Amino acid sequence: MAQQQLLLLVLATIIVGLATIAGLNAYQESRKQSAIDHITQKAIEIAADVQIYARQPATYRSNTAPGGTELVVDFGELSHYKTNEASSDGDHVDPYATYSLDGHDTLPEAYAPAACPENNPLNTVEAYSKAHDVSVCVSITGTSADDLKVGVAR
Repeated sequence: MAQQQLLLLVLATIIVGLATIAGLNAYQESRKQSAIDHITQKAIEIAADVQIYARQPATYRSNTAPGGTELVVDFGELSHYKTNEASSDGDHVDPYATYSLDGHDTLPEAYAPAACPENNPLNTVEAYSKAHDVSVCVSITGTSADDLKVGVAR
């Protein structure tokens, strides 16, 4: 009888251990997906702000903004995004990723260009997270919500 109880105890311990490991793996994957979703949402938010800026009358835009079909601006025109001039050449940095507008010559470190839909070189918001090893690109083809295309490369 004691052998059966001992065997049942060992079996229960193994099952609980495996369930704990599976739960931790699911938590880590969910946490990573949540971070990717945050990075993607932030890039879309920046792209929408670029579209809003482009729709403003020329008198409200800075002298450096090109206007027309080129929506390229930098974070200087989008004043509510803080930049880290010292480490990122004017890119926006948050706890999850580094965001770059194509008006800059730099891209976030280790950014994967394959993230951009249709390899559109103009009017893009690029983001890279070193911690999550993910690249996000939002391509802006116009000033309406349907003119945003999102790509993610892991």
